[in-house]
Amino acid sequence: MNAKEKFFNLRPLLICALSFSIGIGACYLFKTDLRYYSAVLILFTLALVSLIFTLLILFAKKKIYLLSLIISLIFLVVGYSVTAVTFDNYIDATIPTGNYTVEGRIDEIIKTSNTNKVILTDIVLYKENGNDIALNYKLYAYILDTENLETGDRISFVADVFNVTVMTENTPKSYYLSEKLRYYASVADDTLIKKVRDDKTIFQHAENFFERTLKSSLSGESYEFARALLLGKSDGINSEVLDGFRFAGVAHIFAVSGLHIGFLASALYWILGLFKIRKGYRIIPTILILFAYSGICGFTSSSVRASVMYSVMLILSAVGYRYDGLSALSLSAIILFFINPFVLLTAGFLLSFTVTAFIIILTPTLEKLFKKFPQKLRTALSVSLSAFLAGIPICIYYFGYLSFISMILNIILIPIVSIIFTALFILTLVGGIFSISEYLLIPIDYAIRLIIYLMNYVNFKGLALFVGAGTGAVLFYYLGLAVFGGMFNLKGKLKTIVIILLLSVYCITSIENFYYEKNSLKVSAYCDNKVSATVLNEKDASIVIISDCDNEIDYSVSQILDRVEKKEITYLIVLDKTMDIRAVLDAFKTKTTVCGAYCFGDESKTHIYDKTGVYYSTGGKISKHERTNVSWLPSGYGVKVSFNDKTLSVYANLPDLNINYYSGENDYDFIIAQNAQTEFLTRCKKLYSYRAFSKGISVETTRGITFRITG
Repeated sequence: MNAKEKFFNLRPLLICALSFSIGIGACYLFKTDLRYYSAVLILFTLALVSLIFTLLILFAKKKIYLLSLIISLIFLVVGYSVTAVTFDNYIDATIPTGNYTVEGRIDEIIKTSNTNKVILTDIVLYKENGNDIALNYKLYAYILDTENLETGDRISFVADVFNVTVMTENTPKSYYLSEKLRYYASVADDTLIKKVRDDKTIFQHAENFFERTLKSSLSGESYEFARALLLGKSDGINSEVLDGFRFAGVAHIFAVSGLHIGFLASALYWILGLFKIRKGYRIIPTILILFAYSGICGFTSSSVRASVMYSVMLILSAVGYRYDGLSALSLSAIILFFINPFVLLTAGFLLSFTVTAFIIILTPTLEKLFKKFPQKLRTALSVSLSAFLAGIPICIYYFGYLSFISMILNIILIPIVSIIFTALFILTLVGGIFSISEYLLIPIDYAIRLIIYLMNYVNFKGLALFVGAGTGAVLFYYLGLAVFGGMFNLKGKLKTIVIILLLSVYCITSIENFYYEKNSLKVSAYCDNKVSATVLNEKDASIVIISDCDNEIDYSVSQILDRVEKKEITYLIVLDKTMDIRAVLDAFKTKTTVCGAYCFGDESKTHIYDKTGVYYSTGGKISKHERTNVSWLPSGYGVKVSFNDKTLSVYANLPDLNINYYSGENDYDFIIAQNAQTEFLTRCKKLYSYRAFSKGISVETTRGITFRITG
């Protein structure tokens, strides 16, 4: 039986990678108390794998299929085990919260709207009693002035240190797990931060070299664009400019990936060829430089994946073996999973690997459809359309919109970016070494300004399709694409029927999820040592309820806004009458739009607006927005939210735990006690569901919850 007659082209590395990822997913679900879904995932996988391989063994009668079945089960167990150990180590790395002298090496500096997020590694906490603590995970803090700091600097400061306890459904956010962030430091005075010494790695020296060279040669938007393009750091780009690239579907040029690695590898091969070096001898220096560049960019999953794939391609081409893109991609995924299995849970990884895989799978088939076009245009169209089709479910889930114009823009922009990137890399390197970058980068400066101007000129947001639906049965969608791409040897009408059936399942479940998303109220609660808050996201409104708030809440506001799904806050409600509502409002207004602000105030301020636009009240209905009816509770210490036929009450500052402030006449379905204590909750056991948390002290095992209320 030749290759064309096989029902499925078996790739052992692909099977191992998929089994590994399923093991990771199953363990994550189990560890986060979603045991039902974990069991369903494992049983479904085992049934599907067993069915496929049983058919292959019976009809093909090859031992390789039985061996592949055994290997896939082994990698399933390996994935589960590696994830379990990693997760348990993360959870167990709890430290006593308190005031410490923190000393650590700067791993990354991320610019935010009005401050800088500094991530530290190799950390030691010093206590006055001498009980020092060495941390195995990273810590982050918000520092206003980082002008004199660089990655690799070892710094010291005094701060209150807390364990990361921001949870979703009792689960640490995948971002913290994948980035190995376990602690947060609240710095009282960042002017007292001391630089202990220079502790840079060779990669950080190179990163700082590129950053300094770019900063001394370019300015403003050109510098931030060049920094993002070369180093993958887009945090400094103006949000409006960055949104333009995102809505155009071309923001991937700022994530160091196969695009950048391919440009660099081609440039290196060409440069080495100028020195008459044989192709076989170009491989080792090229591979070393590719991984060095990945290290300069922080060994991101996309850069490591691309470096591994290109390295495998170069080695196989040198020894005369046929290169298989899916196998190389699978090998890079397995390597990343062993390093940190939780990288699987990030949007960047999923998008990068999925798009790359289906570019490999779909491009040959799509090229046949565009066979009347010239070769280069045919390939460009096929790659662009493959990437778009592969990214649809992920873009819908994470970003809530689709950019159809991206298929055309990528064809136009990628060749231009390839020239700019290659020139930028070489000219920055040469210019930095010989201190002439200010002159060498002048053409790059003008080219970047032109691109930014053109991208801002068109309203790409107006061209994007906002869908905001769930992803539905994603597996069926990607199986449909795989069948279309020829991974399964189906012919004629049978192939068409299978594709239609698989995509129909995805579409039907997506419509169902879309209806569910649009007809539910998402409740997210958050608490840290500065504030207690509840965020309500509904179809046409986002409501933020604040209590127990300190003055310095910049970090807290950012965390709260991460839970706001709209571009603006419809209602900002403050339950604590002792708080300065204007200061809270100003803190939110620096980062988003607040349409209405309400506060429980004194009798002298009942039912009035002040000059800041705050409405004060001691009772009554606040607003009625679509199906969400928001009212003050009679006590004035809480808010009642009615959604369809469900009711939710949010309480704060219950005086003396007086149960009369809870209206026993109302049979609430859900209750959130933002500042409640255990005694209050024991009197509310008859409730269908309740949660509680308070500043500094967690009543439950978590300080954050997320759930949905449906009609």
